[in-house]
Amino acid sequence: MVQPPHPWPEPPPRNHMHFHPEGMHAAYLPHRGGADLFFCHGLEPKSPQAKMMEAVARHDTAQLNALIALNPQVPPDFQNANGVTLLMVAAARNNTDALHALANHPLVNLSQQSRDGWTALHYAAHFGNGDCVAALLKRQADFKILNNAGESPLALAADAAVQDIFWAHKAFVHYMKRAEPNHPHLSPPPPAPEPEQLAAEEKPAVAAPKSAPAKPADMSLTALFLRAALNVGLSTSAAEGVYERLKADITEGRSDTLPDAYDRIEQAAQEAYKRKKDITFDWDGLLGVAAAAGNIPALTFIAKKRDYMDSKPLTAALANVIAQGKDSPQTAEAVQWLLRWGADANASGKPIYQTGSKAGTLAYQAFVSRKPKIFEAICLQAGVLKTWHVSPDQLKWEQKVEKIFAEQFSGKADPNIRPVLDARGEAVALLKMRGLLDHMGHEKLTAHFDDALARTDLRKMMAVYAETRTKHLLRGTFAVPPELGARAIALALTHGRTDFAKRLEADGHTLNNLRGGGYSAEVARLEKTGSDAVRTFIRMQKSGAKTAPDILSIDDKYTLLRGAAARLPVSGRGFGF
Repeated sequence: MVQPPHPWPEPPPRNHMHFHPEGMHAAYLPHRGGADLFFCHGLEPKSPQAKMMEAVARHDTAQLNALIALNPQVPPDFQNANGVTLLMVAAARNNTDALHALANHPLVNLSQQSRDGWTALHYAAHFGNGDCVAALLKRQADFKILNNAGESPLALAADAAVQDIFWAHKAFVHYMKRAEPNHPHLSPPPPAPEPEQLAAEEKPAVAAPKSAPAKPADMSLTALFLRAALNVGLSTSAAEGVYERLKADITEGRSDTLPDAYDRIEQAAQEAYKRKKDITFDWDGLLGVAAAAGNIPALTFIAKKRDYMDSKPLTAALANVIAQGKDSPQTAEAVQWLLRWGADANASGKPIYQTGSKAGTLAYQAFVSRKPKIFEAICLQAGVLKTWHVSPDQLKWEQKVEKIFAEQFSGKADPNIRPVLDARGEAVALLKMRGLLDHMGHEKLTAHFDDALARTDLRKMMAVYAETRTKHLLRGTFAVPPELGARAIALALTHGRTDFAKRLEADGHTLNNLRGGGYSAEVARLEKTGSDAVRTFIRMQKSGAKTAPDILSIDDKYTLLRGAAARLPVSGRGFGF
């Protein structure tokens, strides 16, 4: 057993053999009915707290977000018997996604201390997790707290790169100048010896000419441009130049320059604000560029950084992809995520108004623009679509698919005989099928879900699932059982629909919940003979990695805030009055 860096309580807690920081890196091995020896020590087995702790320990951030949303009565900064919180575990195990999700929660105390006095910043520094240290410092985590051994987070940072992150934080440097002015890092370098002090034999004969610094091999022209433009201060012209360069990169499918650009732009904008200059950067515009280009990594990065609480930028990006994007699987996936995060498909289509036709809604514009993949994504992901402006084109497609429902939806039709519809007809069929499922309760929806899976009817399964995600007054929130969700993923992969499989994964479903049977055999076959995208999806699922962007919708964010507000004290006593 690894010894702790300093003495710990003796004897250690009962049934707890890892009461020291290294226990944070132990594998999650459930014992005693689900309570892990370290992470869930003192938590009720199978309780929401134990499940949340397990999700963080296993890097399952989607499950963590789902548990937080389903259990608003559980404060997410609860402590186990050793005072360890979810945020501490995320910081120690370098689970940056979970750390951001928890640190953004209004009820999480960033400077909470464990029983031995460690904070999340202590753990992140001790294990050399620079991204977590930077995120905590950016959110004003207290770097002055000492643990029970009198150690600060900086004292535990053995990694030089992590130490540099502390010294790059202005508030930390200001504090150290007052608290430890003689710190070696603050001491000036020793003066260079005077020329007359050098012995003649020590003087160099001829100084070698200085060569220009070598350009790093991994630095692109765009990165060099960003560095040159932003190091001199962000002006309006520089911001426009950087925007156009990033726009070109995103359109070409690149996203590697975004992280460095974002940090530099935000820092330069803050400096400009201090000088009373109003310089803004159009990140919302780049979101629309990424959506129209189908650049999912860039779209996800911007959405995470901006953390939208208003649907207008997301809706504008949706309008941009309908107006300018190609009808491809990538742009359809971008539409799927925009709608999931909070874009409104019922918004007016006037921004992309077509001459000679009524504007209608954005959903209607996707239909009349003859972009079936994008239109299908809207039919599946959007909630209740408003009545469209009727056109002969729309009526033709609705009449074409109307005839297939009387028999097929009731199950009387031969499953081997599938009506021939083109792509737009298939999308309208999905929408019409959702209309038949409107306001059905849990039992009927579950029965239809089972029937679709039994008949391997992907269209019906997608329509039923879309309705389960649509809230109605009498239906409420429908929770698809994990086993059905896993089988739905397998059915989607059988048809090559990794886009819909990603949506199921984003809702917390995983192939790991399959319990044998034909679907497990089908997944094993696809793992060997499926397309590259299908094989990659299955491999990432088995490894626990996520292929879907882990971003909460605006509705989910407001639900968390309302839950937090409901738990606030109504009297002044809770605020120390």
